[in-house]
Amino acid sequence: PAPAAPLVPGAGANLRRLYLPGLAPLKAELARLDALLRRRQPELSAHLADRGLPPVLWASAWFMAAFTTPFPVHSLSARLFDVMLQEAGGGAGLLPPPAEGEGAEAEAMDAAARLAATPPATAASPGGGVLPRAAVALMEELAPQLLALEDFEALIEAIKVAPLAWPPARWRRVVDRALAPPGRGGLSREDFLAGAPAAAPTELEAASRRASRQPSMMSL
Repeated sequence: PAPAAPLVPGAGANLRRLYLPGLAPLKAELARLDALLRRRQPELSAHLADRGLPPVLWASAWFMAAFTTPFPVHSLSARLFDVMLQEAGGGAGLLPPPAEGEGAEAEAMDAAARLAATPPATAASPGGGVLPRAAVALMEELAPQLLALEDFEALIEAIKVAPLAWPPARWRRVVDRALAPPGRGGLSREDFLAGAPAAAPTELEAASRRASRQPSMMSL
């Protein structure tokens, strides 16, 4: 059998991209998630944006740790790692290997902008953008609870803490939705194509700065 794709080096899921200097690939992934959420859950997206909660405040740790934190490993991340290890094409749908030497940082920023405008090659398969698809599935499961909340602190607590109390059956529903094909409610290539504003990383940074001025952020 073919060897499993590595999760950190240049092939496979390549999670190392999320830790590049300047975090440009991470910002691009967050921008793509923001656009996907606007397409799939426009009411929820607007609700969170109006209350100063862009994805950078709640999804950064999800992507950087591949959902191993803060959720129980067996609930979601173990299934995602299975998918990423099986998909040699790159489970996270991230960037190509980083440039080295002079101009590397600028090239990484350019690549991040291109990623925001580019869907995974196989968005309908488990290996096509599995991390953003899991994030969308998780937020769709949370949507009814979040839409009933108005307070910033209550919303951020619901996103980060409420899933910890979910029973296994509810986590299975999230996983099934994340890995579902388009015909069964999963994200399609069209979803990824529509969710690709090239300027989104800059807009995301601006939203993050606005949210950081709230006094409550010191307690997060």
